[in-house]
Amino acid sequence: VRGLEIRSDEVKWIIEPLLAKGWAYDRLDVILRCILRLGTFEMLSRSQVPAKVIIGEYVDLADAFFSGNEPGVVNGILDRIARGARPGELEARDDTSAHPDG
Repeated sequence: VRGLEIRSDEVKWIIEPLLAKGWAYDRLDVILRCILRLGTFEMLSRSQVPAKVIIGEYVDLADAFFSGNEPGVVNGILDRIARGARPGELEARDDTSAHPDG
């Protein structure tokens, strides 16, 4: 939480352009905004945790609070952040899961 507080503006500027047209960061439900902020911070700061694990944890968290499309929003935004912040990580893991023998 302290790290997120320090990088709060940076995290906001990363999330904001990834929102769907018509969605404003400051008008997001406070819980959704917190989930996105924490997931983004973890994606940027915890490189030892696989991106898929981070995405899964925060999608599950969103699913616990929302019954609409919010878990999908969390999945989509964190996936895009992971692909930008950790180039090749998701693709490399996707390739090995599709072809376990190599």
